Amino acid sequence: MVVDWQIHRQGTVWFEERIDELLEQIVKICEIEAPTFAEQTRAQYVAAVMQQLPRGTTTIDDCGNVVYVFREPEAGQGFLLVTAHLDTVFPAGTDVRVRREGERWYAPGIRDNSASVALMIELARFLGEIDYRPKHGLAFVANVGEEGLGNLKGMKYLFEEGSASHWPVEAVLVLDGSFGKICYQGVTSRRFEVIMTCDGGHSWYDYGRPSAVHALGRAIAPIDSLRLPSKPRTTLNVGVIEGGVSVNSIAGEARMLIDMRSQEPQALDSVDRAVREAIRQAIADDEVHVEINVVGERPGGSIPDDHPLVRTHAEMAAALGVQVTPSWASTDANVPLSKGIPAICIGVATGGALHSLDEYLDVSSVLPGARYALGALLAFSTWVEQVEHLT
Repeated sequence: MVVDWQIHRQGTVWFEERIDELLEQIVKICEIEAPTFAEQTRAQYVAAVMQQLPRGTTTIDDCGNVVYVFREPEAGQGFLLVTAHLDTVFPAGTDVRVRREGERWYAPGIRDNSASVALMIELARFLGEIDYRPKHGLAFVANVGEEGLGNLKGMKYLFEEGSASHWPVEAVLVLDGSFGKICYQGVTSRRFEVIMTCDGGHSWYDYGRPSAVHALGRAIAPIDSLRLPSKPRTTLNVGVIEGGVSVNSIAGEARMLIDMRSQEPQALDSVDRAVREAIRQAIADDEVHVEINVVGERPGGSIPDDHPLVRTHAEMAAALGVQVTPSWASTDANVPLSKGIPAICIGVATGGALHSLDEYLDVSSVLPGARYALGALLAFSTWVEQVEHLT
């Protein structure tokens, strides 16, 4: 049996009776600012809520992750880790108050990822209230630094220095994304900040001197012309360019941000070398200094479509009538996948206009998402116990 359906039916009734509380929890979390690198206030709120749950222990680690250990494993058993990221892409000062308009509730960050964090809390609450006692260990983590230049900071710390670095983690369930979308194939990525500097000067009196902006442009052209493989899928984007001080000044400084991604680390390394060479050649004849800083590094990893955990999840989803679509992406699952730990990221709510001020949550998707997330947790639980039994 993939899922303990008796517990699932009990949970379905529990969430139906508490749907208003779950929705209000989403609002409370959303209305606490949590920019990447500044999630402390939201983390403190989540920790305070989890400390009031029926069982378990809650701590905030040195990176800022909220770690709630629901249950320690029995002898010979491992851990199942459930996680959702706390941070949003929105800077401090953004109006994050929720605007309720029928079945759509609007606010920056309400779907990504306030809904997932709230659901994770309520999953833990339900399991505590029914005195759920799996043989394996179970922990819930609200992690930091998932978005943008956060660079999966919280998950990296968790697995390299934090709690999970000394736990026998057997599987990871990530709550993030749109309902029906799943990811167990993590795109590896690297981000450069390229800074070019020179003396600069006046556009008339100092004409002929090198320009950092011109040098940057000469570098972008060959970068744009690089031929990238379609298999493995590999992408390259110059996302930001900045430089100069006025229209009549020869720019003394210019910078750009480059995003590179691939399904295979080796292909990414090839693009890395090609970009560096294009930049080097662009300034070979100029008195321009270039500095290339790696500002983002996300490890990749995957499990195959026929992996037992993928099959277990698929069987559970089919039983619930949930159609899921797998895709390559960059999520919190990247970190455990890169370390050989099976992980799947699942979406638990629908919405739209993500990463914009008009972001919204489809309220009607929250209850189906809760039923699905509970099913996934129970399916993962069954699989983890079977893995330990077989070993």
